[in-house]
Amino acid sequence: DTSSDAPTINEGEDKLPTFSLPVSGEIMIDYSDSVPVFSQTMNDYRTHLGVDVSAEIGTPVLAVADGTVTNVWADPFMGTCVSIEHSGNAVSFYKNLDDEVASGIVIGSSVKSGDVIGAVGETAMNEIAQEPHLHYELKVDGKHVDPKMHFKFPAPSKPENDKTDSSNSDTSSN
Repeated sequence: DTSSDAPTINEGEDKLPTFSLPVSGEIMIDYSDSVPVFSQTMNDYRTHLGVDVSAEIGTPVLAVADGTVTNVWADPFMGTCVSIEHSGNAVSFYKNLDDEVASGIVIGSSVKSGDVIGAVGETAMNEIAQEPHLHYELKVDGKHVDPKMHFKFPAPSKPENDKTDSSNSDTSSN
């Protein structure tokens, strides 16, 4: 379908699919395209164009929306990677996957939201000092965007600072 009668918004926001989480874990390292963050592995500061989501090695990684696999590759720094093109000119990137992606995940294959595309691995040499995780990136209209603008990731757990469970400890009632 090439008809395009609706007015276009330059970021394509109105056409983006509803995204689901690729794995259900907490964000370990946040998206930061302008302020460098410290890399444990590289022992330096650098921008981070995705989010690192905690997950055990072998955890299934799911397609975030319906789309078409545009690439499957082994990156010398980010390990085994898969990219999927979605509606709204969005492309999702899954990095630090296990060496073997899921059966049928090849360039040109169609995926549905929630399809298993691979598993969390430890193939990203740039992030090997971190706990096991999925490195996830999202581009819209060819530009990296903060995945948190399109996903609701679980809130970080802070057991040592657990004020939500204490009874009546809030003295600032308004």
